[in-house]
Amino acid sequence: MAQPDGDGREGPTDEALRELLRAEHHRSEIEARRRRSELHRQALESLTLLDVARELGRTGLLADVRTRSGPVPLSTVVEVGRDYVALRGSGPVTRLVPAEAIASLGPGAAPAPAMAPRWGAHEATTLNERMTDLALRRPRVRIAFAGAGTAGQLHRVGLDLVVVTRDDGTDVVVALHAVDEVAL
Repeated sequence: MAQPDGDGREGPTDEALRELLRAEHHRSEIEARRRRSELHRQALESLTLLDVARELGRTGLLADVRTRSGPVPLSTVVEVGRDYVALRGSGPVTRLVPAEAIASLGPGAAPAPAMAPRWGAHEATTLNERMTDLALRRPRVRIAFAGAGTAGQLHRVGLDLVVVTRDDGTDVVVALHAVDEVAL
């Protein structure tokens, strides 16, 4: 509240002081909005595809994923490693998709399933490490790569390759960097 001048009335100095305080308050609000905007911009600039996948996994929303090989059926993100995303659709199939193979990723148009698969983040796990662990169990897999694919038993994983033994006994060696999707 403004203090009156010596005669009890407000003078031009009081009005000027109020105007100066209003202008300073307005300037402070603008500066605070600018800082928030800058922080938001910096956060968006540092956002990665794996961050988006983690958020989809945490929320349980269905993910609309497209790889270099084409669309993946609507799935729930169940795992995110350092360089891959694990997806599970309505059936028992889990897909390991290398981050470098993902062309687009976002929430799907369909509602999330009532019983979404359990979410897990494997920050320290790479696709190579995950595949090596899986190879110990020798599961049947289908690997998509370069618009093609192969299916059979996951036989072994090297530093930069995956070996799948087909049903006819032949081994197919796939470069790990070429893998678009591994369906288990």
